[in-house]
Amino acid sequence: KAHSIKLVFFDGSGMWLCCKRLSKGKFRYWPESNDKLSVLHARDLLVLLWGGDPSAARFQKQWKPIVLP
Repeated sequence: KAHSIKLVFFDGSGMWLCCKRLSKGKFRYWPESNDKLSVLHARDLLVLLWGGDPSAARFQKQWKPIVLP
């Protein structure tokens, strides 16, 4: 189902859920996977939500890695 996405975030004090469903069409470059769960970097998610192809996007080198607790 490339017409909806659910995001689960941990903000340091708890988890929150964000849902987005397209009224028309589908996300054009949905990640290929049979899994129900996909892990994306924030930058890849931004490209996907704006209709781009995350696998074809080029990014600056990450200057400070994000460390999850």
